[in-house]
Amino acid sequence: MSGEKLRGDSMRLACIVVCLMLIACERDEKTVLSGSPTFEPAQLILKNAYIYTVDPARSIASAMAIRDGRIVYVGTEHGVNKYIGVQTQINDLKGRLVLPGFIQSISNSTDYSGLDLFPFQSIEGYQNKIQDYILNNPEAQMVVGRGWRMEVFGAGEPHKAILDQINDLIPIIMFSADQSYVWTNSEAIAAAGIDMNTQSSTENLIKKSEDGIPVGLFQGRKAVNIFNNLIPEKPVKEEYLDIGDLEEFVIPRGVTTLYTVYIPFYESENKTQEYKKYMSSKDLDVRIRASVRVPIDISPERFKLLRNYADNISSDNFKINAISIVMPATGLTNSHSAQNQLGLTLKDASVILADLFSQANSHKFQVHFSVPVEDYSEGILKDQLDKLIKNDQQGLRNIISNIPEGLLDALLVRENTAAIIYENKMPTYNVDKLIGSGSSVMRNKILYFAGNRRLDGQAEKLNGVRGPISIIHTGTMYKVPVETMIQMLTIRGAYANHLEKETGSLEVGKWADFIILDRNLLKINPDEIYKTKVLKTYYKGRLVY
Repeated sequence: MSGEKLRGDSMRLACIVVCLMLIACERDEKTVLSGSPTFEPAQLILKNAYIYTVDPARSIASAMAIRDGRIVYVGTEHGVNKYIGVQTQINDLKGRLVLPGFIQSISNSTDYSGLDLFPFQSIEGYQNKIQDYILNNPEAQMVVGRGWRMEVFGAGEPHKAILDQINDLIPIIMFSADQSYVWTNSEAIAAAGIDMNTQSSTENLIKKSEDGIPVGLFQGRKAVNIFNNLIPEKPVKEEYLDIGDLEEFVIPRGVTTLYTVYIPFYESENKTQEYKKYMSSKDLDVRIRASVRVPIDISPERFKLLRNYADNISSDNFKINAISIVMPATGLTNSHSAQNQLGLTLKDASVILADLFSQANSHKFQVHFSVPVEDYSEGILKDQLDKLIKNDQQGLRNIISNIPEGLLDALLVRENTAAIIYENKMPTYNVDKLIGSGSSVMRNKILYFAGNRRLDGQAEKLNGVRGPISIIHTGTMYKVPVETMIQMLTIRGAYANHLEKETGSLEVGKWADFIILDRNLLKINPDEIYKTKVLKTYYKGRLVY
């Protein structure tokens, strides 16, 4: 074959290759221009930012792109440019910190009880809360609340005189956290028609003085029902106006997801439909995962009703995913025969709880189990913790509050249970366990610790609830790294609520729930964290604050 022919063949081959490459390029260009998901223009782009993504690698990025409420890119300034279109909004953050939206557990008062006493640790705290309510609601004809705990009274007991000091002209009715006691003033006793001649029973135990006069402390299911029946029924709209109050409080503080929000359980169809209509009219700018408080003796029939109720009123932004239990534990010891003030032995309590956990999980409800009492031994707690974990065969990720450090090891080896640690026990914890320096499971287990103490007068509160920035500051005071505190309030909260694929970190595919701060929490002196302000809050890509 001649050299000239070889050169001709080579040239033809080269031309064919070039043509094929041009065709391929044209096809790729047409794919991009036709709207390939990879390079379709974003609606919002953040540039020149310090983005702590809280992804598994704990990456820091400088740019992020959002389209249709979800994150489509997280990375560099150069890499985000391909998402810029004619109508793309570009925000130059000038180096400001961007975090995932906070995910906060909150104890609110969205049920029949207008006041929530649970956060308070003293009788004076109870009195101040009730007195403030009366001063701010001078038209009130009755004061109703819940959440007080027997251990707060120490060696004493709740007495009508404590409430009479506040007001003895209108009924004051306070239900205990475990829903087994009622504490009232003199006017409420009179309204219930109870006097020294009223006989006690096992379901209506009336505490009386040596002279036989009721002292304002009642115990048992019948007693609870007697005082419940005194409470005027409110329209659903009036009962739930405080959900709007919660939004107004938490969104400016960077919260995009709330969980353990308490709501009442309406068994009547009319009430259920009324509430569903009301909630469907709410354009929520925060994600809510709600919880219903239930007594420990809730029946299987009521569980079925509760499941139907939850399914009937839930939506994308609002779901009832849990039940909440406060165990009436005061007086229980390691003795299986010793009885507490409810007449329960440890054996009784263990059997009841095991059945309750099993029923809840079989109906697809998480269990939020809170043990607020100080005299619960770790042996008893471990017994109940084991039952809670063993019954969670479906990976519902039950949550235990106020867990002592002695049980953290038992908790951390279980995959599907999380813990909320209370602030007043922080000095007793091993910080390494809170950091979760071991497996990825451990890193997801420990949620933030809840507390009510004001921080140098700077923390803002609503009904005892503090904002996440204040909580982060408090954690650093206990030598917990700021990164860990942020994780507790973002990805760990998402994990506890089966939301880790939707929110909790800034990753491609997740909802664009994020906040912009005026200071970089990762760089400033921890003593200055409480001064940090949330500049903007985005929920599902929408600016909500």
